[in-house]
Amino acid sequence: MKQFLKRFLAVAVVTLIFISSLAFADGAISVTIDGEQIAFTDQEPIIIGNRTLVPIRDIFEAIGFTPEWNENTRQATLTRDGDVIIITIDSSTFATNGVIHTLDVPAQIIGERTLLPLRAVLESIGYELDWDNYTRTVAITSPSAKELTHAQRFVAEQVALNSILRDDGNPQHSYIILPENNTVIFASFDDVVNLFEDGTGVLFFGRPACPWCRLLYPVLLQVAIDEGVTLLYYNIEQDRAAHNQNYVTILERLHNYLPTDEVNQSQTDEDFDPEIKRVVLPHIFVVRNGEVVAESLMFSHPLLQAGDTAGLAAYLRNMFYYRHPQLVCIEDC
Repeated sequence: MKQFLKRFLAVAVVTLIFISSLAFADGAISVTIDGEQIAFTDQEPIIIGNRTLVPIRDIFEAIGFTPEWNENTRQATLTRDGDVIIITIDSSTFATNGVIHTLDVPAQIIGERTLLPLRAVLESIGYELDWDNYTRTVAITSPSAKELTHAQRFVAEQVALNSILRDDGNPQHSYIILPENNTVIFASFDDVVNLFEDGTGVLFFGRPACPWCRLLYPVLLQVAIDEGVTLLYYNIEQDRAAHNQNYVTILERLHNYLPTDEVNQSQTDEDFDPEIKRVVLPHIFVVRNGEVVAESLMFSHPLLQAGDTAGLAAYLRNMFYYRHPQLVCIEDC
């Protein structure tokens, strides 16, 4: 019996260490607020049960809240002007200004710090959150920043990555400068569907941390400004990662224009399948009356890979106008 217990405990300890390591195995998690990266004092964010848990003190102090801790009730109270948020350890609910909300994962104490999933709490006071799986970044947008124009928001998202560093101190992303007066409009999924049904315009699929996208954007945005072309932008990162119905719909509609894994992936990749087609970034579509009249998978374009900005600009102008001169679409199409 004693021997059995020893073996059981040994297996349990090893299993616990393994499970705990999963929360940290994929590298550090970054958090930005309106593009500014947050520095954590001691406890870093972790992932538990597919949810990112973040130390509340560092985040809420950064947005002007004063945190107080009550050991007897095991509650954290966050106050700012007229807002009061009450968070109870191990509870699946919290209160914002007296209104009860639900948490996906209860608040808990790890490393002597209170951690919780941020989305529900911050959304209760008007903030927005996005998760970039590629960079493992939680991007928080304040209510005031949400009032930015589409053009300003696009620039802010891209430029924010200029300051992110690797563990060795080197930049994680290429440094880019983008024009504030660009013509980018953030497209919803419905906008994408409507465009390919009977719309006219230029759409590009991308995501903030896509390396080839960042090389393309300065040229793409400048050409669109020069030629007066509105650019519809759809960040497909979350749809693609979840392989949700939005992504399936886009795959079905654009099946003839998408590459297989033989084009965009290595045969040694774990999920390689020569029959599967995927949305690979960046990809530009020129559409007229619901029909694709020009498209370019920029990921593999030789002009982009060679860094030939002049040649790339001429190529994009040709896509937009010389073949398709009716695509002037700043306001009404």
